Formats: sequence, C-alpha cells, structure tokens
Amino acid sequence: MELLAEFIVATPAEAIAFNGGRDIEAALVARHKGFTELELGTLFDALKGADLYSTNLDVFEIVRQEDEGGVMTMRIPEAMVRLLMALDEERLIEVGDLWSDSDELGERDTIELYRVIGDLVRLSRRAARENKGLYVWNAS
Repeated sequence: MELLAEFIVATPAEAIAFNGGRDIEAALVARHKGFTELELGTLFDALKGADLYSTNLDVFEIVRQEDEGGVMTMRIPEAMVRLLMALDEERLIEVGDLWSDSDELGERDTIELYRVIGDLVRLSRRAARENKGLYVWNAS
C-alpha cells in the first residue's frame, strides 16, 4: 500500500487530532501519495536554492506519531511556508524542475510535482491568512 500524504492547514491541536479522511473543509487539505519529510526536505532545498539533501530533516517537527510510525503528523517549517507563499508561476516551475532531479522522487511525473507545489503554495497562503500552521499527515 502506498503512503498517503495529506497536507492540512490547522492549529496545533487540530493537527494532533487529525486522522485523515474527508471531515475537513476541502480548502484546507490537499491529498497526495508518497510524500514524507525526505521528499519535502529536498523540496525545501530546491526552494532555498541550496544543494539537494542539505536540509536537516529534524526541521519537520513530529507532532503526532502512532502505530510505530505508520501514522505521523509533522509540521512544515515556517521558513518553508514563507518560501512557498512567495512563489510565482515562473519560480514554481523552476523549483519543480529542481525538485524532480532528486533521487527520492524516482520517476515521478514533473506535472504531478508542479501540482503538489501548487497545492502547498495555496495552503501556505491560507495558513498565513488564518494564522495557522501547515502540516503533513502520513499513513501507510
């Protein structure tokens, strides 16, 4: 079974309580598969213009973990959220191209990666407007 990744706009308490599913407002969630702190770390590097694999993955704070890591919620760092918020369409394509070069993403379609980044940009802006955080919920 492929790893689920649901990106959510939430308060810390909402993020801890979130357990996947469809009970969250559609504008506050984006559903994808196969994105963990490893893939997100390389995206953070691409956003920063840094060498891929230079981000310490501890920046993705684990706020909830159960089933021996089978279910995990992590907060996406504020610095990454700010970089996502600032992306325009041209820069989104540049970042997507850089991100697609990372080994973790394997043979993923670049168009899919643009969609993921676009969703993260939308959710980052929403999180800032609502004074909330951006989180990723993973379940295997």
